[in-house]
Amino acid sequence: ILHLENGMVMGNECELDGGGMYVSDSCEVTLIQDTLFANNAAFGGGIYCDLNSDLEISLSSIDQNIADLFGGGIYIYETSTNISSSSIQGNSASDGGGIYCDLNATLNFSNGTISNNQAENWGGGVYCDDSNPMITGTSIHNNTALLGGGVFAGWNESATFTDVSISGNKATTNGGGISLLESTIGFESVDIYNNQAFESGGGIHFDIS
Repeated sequence: ILHLENGMVMGNECELDGGGMYVSDSCEVTLIQDTLFANNAAFGGGIYCDLNSDLEISLSSIDQNIADLFGGGIYIYETSTNISSSSIQGNSASDGGGIYCDLNATLNFSNGTISNNQAENWGGGVYCDDSNPMITGTSIHNNTALLGGGVFAGWNESATFTDVSISGNKATTNGGGISLLESTIGFESVDIYNNQAFESGGGIHFDIS
């Protein structure tokens, strides 16, 4: 069990998982008013969290972290994560520049910002695969990727977006704002504007969804 408040995790590096923080195997971690900045790893540049752990983040910033592969800001896998009133910005990865959410992970993201993140391949702001994210009261803007500049959701994904704005995101191929592949998504009170894709679906790109 870890409770960290008003702390900074900065400039750390590892070759595999969790440049700033590694959380695994039924751990409980609470972060309040913390900053994770300029950390680097292969998976989860800022934070790596998996295997039935509980991660609670509020009033925090996860900025300028780098993952060589997945989850520049945060990588979550088979776990539950709640993020509120926080910013995920300026992070980068191969997939999931801001957040990478995979395989039975539950993500509740509320009243925050996901901005200026970059993915070399899929999901500049958020990458979701076979998981169940709920995003509310949040701005997803100015993220970039090859596919799904703002958000990529694929393969049995079931996502819900409520009171969300998705704007100014760019995709080199498809889905400037959002790209869906074999997934289901629910929108309520969502604004999608000023996004750009150089091939298909400036705002939303649907494929087998």
